[in-house]
Amino acid sequence: DVANGTILDGFTITGGNANADPSASGGGLYIFRSTLTVARCKITANNAADGGGVANVGGAPVFFDCRFTGNTSTFNGGGMRNDDSKPTLDNCIVSGNLSASGGGMSNFSLINNTNPIIRNTVFLGNHGSGTGGAISNLSTSPVIVNCSFSGNSAPNTGGGVFNNVSVSEAFSAPVLTNCIIWGNSSIFSLTGNLTTITYSIVQGGFQGTGNLNLNPLFLSQPPIGLGSTGDLRVQTCSRAVNGGLNSANPTQIDLVGNPRIVLGTIDMGAYEVQSQPDCCPPGNVLYVNASATGSNNGHSWANALTSIGEALQKSELCPWVTEIWVAGGTYKPTSGTDRNASLSLKNGIGIYGGFAGTETARSQRNLEVNPTILSADIGVPNDRNDNSYHIFSNTNIGPSAILDGFTLTGGNANGSPGIQGNTGA
Repeated sequence: DVANGTILDGFTITGGNANADPSASGGGLYIFRSTLTVARCKITANNAADGGGVANVGGAPVFFDCRFTGNTSTFNGGGMRNDDSKPTLDNCIVSGNLSASGGGMSNFSLINNTNPIIRNTVFLGNHGSGTGGAISNLSTSPVIVNCSFSGNSAPNTGGGVFNNVSVSEAFSAPVLTNCIIWGNSSIFSLTGNLTTITYSIVQGGFQGTGNLNLNPLFLSQPPIGLGSTGDLRVQTCSRAVNGGLNSANPTQIDLVGNPRIVLGTIDMGAYEVQSQPDCCPPGNVLYVNASATGSNNGHSWANALTSIGEALQKSELCPWVTEIWVAGGTYKPTSGTDRNASLSLKNGIGIYGGFAGTETARSQRNLEVNPTILSADIGVPNDRNDNSYHIFSNTNIGPSAILDGFTLTGGNANGSPGIQGNTGA
């Protein structure tokens, strides 16, 4: 036990192994009915039956600027286990932790008394070998604000967050605001459907005020599974920028200590973009030229984007863009060699080829002089066997999706029968 008001600051806690009764919880830290403050600590490579990194029983400890990495537990909470405890986590990273349930964190209560507050925190690459890759909630209602979840996994359910009901029939009702949940093995398991999410990016969509189902454009998307690689800061053109609710987060700094509100409205996720985005053009056209050498923002021919895929993605961020002008040259569905990669037409967007790269009106283009080629030859040159299955792959598009002035060549839909790569080059 520790006295209330105690501070532990600036330590690395590693190698704890709480693997036998009565000491089977909290391999790194076991905190019992305390308001201990743990700041700027690394809690790494610890093990326990429950709460590999930390076990909180009762109390309301505070964790600030801590790193929970590579901890394991047999049953619940690889990084942290909370039993009838109300911890606060601010500006923490929970990554690469492993448990049967709640790879990153497990919250449990028979009396619905475990309601952590989690802000400006990243959950990355945690794994629940049963349920709850990032977080598992059992009759608990955590408040989660400006957190980023990606790369978390579970084979059964709730790769992101798993919610369940206890023997007392008390449902979990977590509240998430200003969060990003993207690139996990699955999103949620929602027993009782009491989860509230607002002003967040949720892959697959989730009903709630201010929510989006759009790629957040992480600087480096982590792979799904146990690990700690990836960078969950967002690019300046992300729709997460200025997408949050200011009143939800009373803290003054983001995960890395930068000011929390820079451009008038708080961002979604654990990080705040610090510069004015230069994303959308003033008009309705994005420009593409494979040989452009400018700033690559697509606002003009001089600063054209260099791939059609970039322009299509950017058009999602700029609702007034209705046309993409493409200069003569050869373009491919991907810069890599993945045969499954393809482009997708979008309703309300016209893609026009045949430009020289100086025009100011669509009527000035010349298709014969400026041939614009979409080629599936992404592998060994002139070897059809490793070409893209499809140059474009589309579902549910109407007449407002336009492709005009291109030569499409080399598509090779020779995949196995009955799968996507078998029809329609």
